[in-house]
Amino acid sequence: MPHSRILSILFFLLIVCGFAGGLIMFGLQSIWNMDADWQSHINENTSLGLRNAARIIALLNNVTMFLLPALLCALVAAKKDWHKLLKINVFSNSNNIVYSILIMVVSIPLIQYTYNLNQQLPLPSWMKETEAATEIFIKGLLKTEYAYEFWLNMLLLAVIPALGEEFFFRGVLQQQFKKMFKDPHLAIWATAFIFSSIHFQFAGFVPRFLLGGVLGYVFYFTGSLWMPILGHFTNNALMVIAAHLYQNGQLSINLDQPDYFKWYHGMASLFLTLLILYALERKNEENLNKDNNWDDEVKIKADD
Repeated sequence: MPHSRILSILFFLLIVCGFAGGLIMFGLQSIWNMDADWQSHINENTSLGLRNAARIIALLNNVTMFLLPALLCALVAAKKDWHKLLKINVFSNSNNIVYSILIMVVSIPLIQYTYNLNQQLPLPSWMKETEAATEIFIKGLLKTEYAYEFWLNMLLLAVIPALGEEFFFRGVLQQQFKKMFKDPHLAIWATAFIFSSIHFQFAGFVPRFLLGGVLGYVFYFTGSLWMPILGHFTNNALMVIAAHLYQNGQLSINLDQPDYFKWYHGMASLFLTLLILYALERKNEENLNKDNNWDDEVKIKADD
């Protein structure tokens, strides 16, 4: 199926599933007597019941906005080979697994430093207010008074987003952009741009854009969607773990503190991130050449 048709199907399903998800969320809000401005009530002092309601809605939002459209698109476009289209039929070796986890760890100072720089940009007041409200909302979800809340957060904020967003952005969007642009690098950064934009958190656009680029290269170099899923999960899981430890007094470092990471932390993190990406490319050079040759063969056949 042509890439243009696959992209059309994906965005059509995004609208349909998003609308259906919105109706379900509206119904749940009515059942739970949540007002239209319920998100503004979520903070670190929110009751357990409202926190869990917000978590369920967050789960539903991620499933209907990303996971379901990507899965349905793959099923429509490739039918029984849907898993091949998404490249979840490809599994990686232990080196790729270690690199995919390690690159997320070493990139933390870079992401945090660019986040601080991003916040200093002269953005409109409504963008800054939206970002501040989102931060308060996320901190409310991360609040854990009971042990099960930690594991619930790991599922809802780490596992499900890693699956849903990687299926959608890397599994479908990046691969179709690669066919469209005939340039994997342009496809990676175009996908990263949309990945960051669709979150509507403009004060954090740059670090999320960089994160999307790193995940895109992990996928491109390894050829397995499980690797950016693992990397995405690692990034989100570290956030959940850090928040939990900080709340319980087991972590004295507050990574949200402005200017905690200096420019030299960011530069060192950038160097290590690029070094691991280079190592990842070299480790997968043979598979990468096969993938590029396959793309050339497809192009030749299409031209014929």
